[in-house]
Amino acid sequence: MGLKIENLEAHHAYLAEGNLEANLETILSVLEKKYGIGRTGNPDLFVERSAALTVDEARELRSRAYTKPVTQKKIFILAFEAITREAENALLKLFEEPPSSSLFFILIPRGARLSGTMRSRLYLLNQAGKNVEAEDEEARRFCAGSPRERLEMSAGLAGRVEKGELSRQKIFDFLNSVESLLARKSMAAESLRALLEIKPFILDKGSSVKMILEYLAFSL
Repeated sequence: MGLKIENLEAHHAYLAEGNLEANLETILSVLEKKYGIGRTGNPDLFVERSAALTVDEARELRSRAYTKPVTQKKIFILAFEAITREAENALLKLFEEPPSSSLFFILIPRGARLSGTMRSRLYLLNQAGKNVEAEDEEARRFCAGSPRERLEMSAGLAGRVEKGELSRQKIFDFLNSVESLLARKSMAAESLRALLEIKPFILDKGSSVKMILEYLAFSL
């Protein structure tokens, strides 16, 4: 089952979990066929494979990312089995203030360790065949609703998490869909900033899903 990639303009950094080589081939193929970004002889395409990404490699990536591209945009694809804590911290600094001229793809095996904070900075690429239409529709209703309607939706989602009907990962996926919608709206900068502030906490088991969603409901 391959990745479902629809819109690469809405985010600056993406996460793909699963078979590294299969996901790498899918991304390279989409970049080439849909966006005209060649995989050979391209000075702005960087593909790095590593068993365990080190802090030196992460710092080198950060240094490259802030240099001017030869074409319109630099593309960085990092495929690794594991990542050191120091390397993750270095990448977090990059993703917190990413250069507009760079696009990042992080490829990891399913189940690989990646902190909630790092995941919150990345947009998860859905697997083709996975039913995400309901999630996207729920996100659209949330964004289009009144504050009262958003609060009601927040309470409902939080209640389902408490009952075990929904996982925190599902709420995280929902926030990803909301983020994608907000990123397409030129007047939603403040709302998007508020969303990015709360995303790191949704995967923390000690946090209140209801309070996080209510904060977002008032921020849109």
